[in-house]
Amino acid sequence: ALGADRYVSLTDVDGIRDDSGEALRGLDANAARQMIGRGVIYGGMIPKVDACIRALAATREAQIVDGRQPHVLIRALLDPASVGTLLTPSA
Repeated sequence: ALGADRYVSLTDVDGIRDDSGEALRGLDANAARQMIGRGVIYGGMIPKVDACIRALAATREAQIVDGRQPHVLIRALLDPASVGTLLTPSA
């Protein structure tokens, strides 16, 4: 509704983690849904990822970043791939 280019979710984790526990820098909405279905994304991350997926209906990107990191919003603005996980619409 605001016409924002990106939705940013500030949380206390450094992003979405893959099967091996490594933080992912980016993935698309379908991959995120599959990871939820496989149980890779679980617990409190599900509502965060769901909010990002819903935001993609109105924005080009959604991002989960660790709000405990100093200046994380500035870093996310200047170089989105450097912090958290950037979600994009499915191709």
